[in-house]
Amino acid sequence: MSYVLAVPVDLPLLDVYCKPLRPDLVLANIPNTAWERRSAGDGSKGKRFYDWATHTVTVKDQAPAEGYEHTLLIRRARNPKVTKKTPTASTRLSTSWSTPVPAPASPR
Repeated sequence: MSYVLAVPVDLPLLDVYCKPLRPDLVLANIPNTAWERRSAGDGSKGKRFYDWATHTVTVKDQAPAEGYEHTLLIRRARNPKVTKKTPTASTRLSTSWSTPVPAPASPR
């Protein structure tokens, strides 16, 4: 079963060299071409569109189950609202635990 959880910006991740990495640093390095605009459903003023990006990650000390992977799912607001309470609330970070990894095609 796949599921998504919100994560803090300081969730301990590891880069490809097994060095410490944080989700906010992954976010800072995502190229513009990686973002995809999608609807998050209907709101009171119509569809709620956000920009989404994904990045396969390694969560420190939390290996995924065999045949699965961890994916950092990032949602970015198209028109961020800045308030006193949420001065930087334009981005949400979530991690998908147990996203199935496609099985290789069997030889014929």
